Amino acid sequence: MKKSLKISLRILLAIIALLILSIILIPLMFKDQIKNKVLEEANKNLNAKVAIADFGLSLFRSFPDFSLTLNNMYIAGVDDFSKDTLIKAEKIYVRIDLMSVFKGEKYEVEAIELKNANLKFKVLKSGKANWDIAKASADTTKKAAPEKASSFKVGLQKLVLENVNVDYSDASLGFAMNMNGLNHTLTGDLTEKYTTLRTKTLAAKATMSYGGVSYLKDAQIDMVADIEFDMEKFKFIFKENELKINDLTFGADGFFTMMDNGYDMDLKFKVKKAEFKSFLSLIPGAFTKDFENIQTSGNLQFDGFVKGQYTETKMPAFALNLKIDNARFKYPDLPKSVENINIDTKINNSDGNPDKTVIDIRKFHFEMGGNPMDITMHVATPVSDPAIKGTIKGRMDLASVKDFYPLTEGDKLSGIFTANLSLNGKMSSIEKEKYEEFEAKGTLEVKALDYVSKDMPKGAKINELLLNFSPKFVSLDKFSAKVNSSDFNANGRLDNFLGYFLRNEMLKGSFNLTSNLINVDEFMGEETTTSTSDTASAPMSVVEVPGNIDFTMTTKIAKLIYDKMDITNVEGSLKVADKTVDLSNMKMNLLDGSMIMSGKYATKTDNPYVDFILDMQNIDVKKSCDAFEIIKTYAPIAAKCVGKVSMKIDFDTYLDNTMMPNYKTLNGFGSLKTSNIAFKGINTFDKIATVTKMDKFKNLEFKDLNLAFEFKNGRIELKPFDLKIDQMTGKMQGYSSFDQSINYVMDMIIPTKVMGAQTMAFANSLVGEVNKKAGTNASVGDKLDLQVLITGTVTDPQIKTGIKGQMNDAVDDLKNKAKEEADKLKAEAEAKARAEADKLKAEAEARVKAETDKLKSEADKAKADAEAKVKAAADKAKADAEAAKKKAEEDAKKKAKDAINKNNPFKK
Repeated sequence: MKKSLKISLRILLAIIALLILSIILIPLMFKDQIKNKVLEEANKNLNAKVAIADFGLSLFRSFPDFSLTLNNMYIAGVDDFSKDTLIKAEKIYVRIDLMSVFKGEKYEVEAIELKNANLKFKVLKSGKANWDIAKASADTTKKAAPEKASSFKVGLQKLVLENVNVDYSDASLGFAMNMNGLNHTLTGDLTEKYTTLRTKTLAAKATMSYGGVSYLKDAQIDMVADIEFDMEKFKFIFKENELKINDLTFGADGFFTMMDNGYDMDLKFKVKKAEFKSFLSLIPGAFTKDFENIQTSGNLQFDGFVKGQYTETKMPAFALNLKIDNARFKYPDLPKSVENINIDTKINNSDGNPDKTVIDIRKFHFEMGGNPMDITMHVATPVSDPAIKGTIKGRMDLASVKDFYPLTEGDKLSGIFTANLSLNGKMSSIEKEKYEEFEAKGTLEVKALDYVSKDMPKGAKINELLLNFSPKFVSLDKFSAKVNSSDFNANGRLDNFLGYFLRNEMLKGSFNLTSNLINVDEFMGEETTTSTSDTASAPMSVVEVPGNIDFTMTTKIAKLIYDKMDITNVEGSLKVADKTVDLSNMKMNLLDGSMIMSGKYATKTDNPYVDFILDMQNIDVKKSCDAFEIIKTYAPIAAKCVGKVSMKIDFDTYLDNTMMPNYKTLNGFGSLKTSNIAFKGINTFDKIATVTKMDKFKNLEFKDLNLAFEFKNGRIELKPFDLKIDQMTGKMQGYSSFDQSINYVMDMIIPTKVMGAQTMAFANSLVGEVNKKAGTNASVGDKLDLQVLITGTVTDPQIKTGIKGQMNDAVDDLKNKAKEEADKLKAEAEAKARAEADKLKAEAEARVKAETDKLKSEADKAKADAEAKVKAAADKAKADAEAAKKKAEEDAKKKAKDAINKNNPFKK
């Protein structure tokens, strides 16, 4: 018995030792295989690029839990999101209960931790999101069998975010949010039908904007909330919670439910600290390290609610109430204060009908350094027929701002701002051109404004700005300004400004702009260097053209500086409409020559589209190379040219999200002419000179050169053109691709009288090769028909030479290869064009349907109104007829009675 017990103990100890050894060694033995397989499967099944620098897999360090650590992991987008990084994390840590893995029914995830990470979530105008990266199933034609309910579950107990930056933008909604230094913890069992989620969130800086309006800027967020979660209904119930934005603390209660077709909610919020100072902390720049020392007084009421369903056809009811009574604030180190702050504002919607929204700013009064400002505004029925009544009245000496608000060191501000504006009436009056029924009058005026800051050391000055308001339009009567070294003078008018602000309708305008100097470089800012490993960085982002403005502008600019290039005598007109900027005959002088430019830049799709015609005369080639990076990259030969050219280009292309051309979509043609141009030190011709032993190729000078070229299938194709180099003549054709590969054929007739001894030996060697292959005994004669094949890349050209007609196979191979590449690029371009056309068609059909539905709705309403009017008129006519009949009957009875009484003998 004892012996068998000893044996059993030995076996048990051996098994335990083997298990411990396996726990330590198995992850190490198979680490690389696991990593490679994970990356292979991820890249196979995701429309994204996934990379992991290193990872750890352990059963021992966290025993009895299983742990996985991913180090320096990133997931980068492709196609439309090729410049975006979805996730870039220094460390991702996952801990799973080992016994739950063995049981298999429910994986207990003890914790997920994300440390030192950047998360970028992006939605394009089309609604396409960068996190939608799962590839569709390869076979979508087969009908999937109904799935059985799975007993497999994952139970998450804890989620931790440590020092995470979150960047979210949705172009389809015009919404953006950014949080830096986010720290978040969430605990709770997400597999339970009903559980409590305990959360704590801290963000060092939070910025939020919607519709181009910034609502938060660099705000500190601190939130603690216990949320009851109903998994089956996907319902969140808020009870004990607190949200602190800077110094303003909110409490909220109610519920939020995610439905299949939208959301259902009943939430109420209210500030917990009824102090004006807390509200003051929301003003950008006010919440600083000296905020605690600000002297304040005044009462604050701030509350609201959201109640109801939000779907494609419904909106919830909501309200927002803000009231500030007799408030003031003063910075202790400044001589003056802001006094008599009184605000009474209510925004209310009783039932979710957008047209029942009422905005009521009953009072908005403050006095800044003795300068009073008063604003009132009431807006009702904002959808059907906005009724607006409001006033803006006040004067402000901007030089006094420094006396009550701390400016940044080095900042200076002065000038006089005056407003005296009143509005009263309904939009329908303007739409019906009954301008006498709508009051809109007054002025906004700025004089002698001068602002200097660290970022704008040369300052911004508005000598004079005068806006005059009327019901029909706003006129810009005077505008004279200087920003840094640039000056602007303009006048013009804006039409339908009320429709634009109240209904987001089309804003129309026409302006005249003149300037002695506009330095665009000063507005672009300094270039910043970014790490090449960070795919999230991009030099530029897409410049959106608004779809609800229709502007026409004529310009006359004496000097324009762009990218360190001087452009003079800029004249022309541009039109902004339908998300497109159209340039018409924009004339200018540049690069020692002149240019006329016409074309358009459009942002109707996710990728901007440009279509331009350029007519350039006597442009200095070397200066153009120095000015434009694209020429340096794809035509470095230009940097070694001396001379001037005249060129016409007609091209169109889509741009990527960094505003660079997508060369696969570039199409167009052009021509280049020059009377005299010289090349020196061109590596391609230097190599030809070395092979042919002719130094004439090293220093080339072309006269009366006339080239025709075409942008096609991602490359520049040169049509055959004549060459004349000294006494040599010939032709050249081929292409340069935008990946810098080249493919040219040059045929030259070289008289033997211009050949030296070494060149003659080279010619004899070529003829000798032909004789050897053909079994002939030919000689060079009085000329050499030389054919040169130029392949390779712009920076590393490869040269092959032979007798013309004897290199047909090599030339055909190049042509076939070029055709294959062209067909491939053409197919890709056509597929993209079809997809874009289908998308535009769908968008157009959606717009037509929306407009049709709108017209039908208006027609139905008009029909209903007409029927109601007809019915009312008929009812009135019927009632009038019955009344007339009744009256006639009564009159007849009365007459009969009178007649009887008159002839009655007893009455007599």
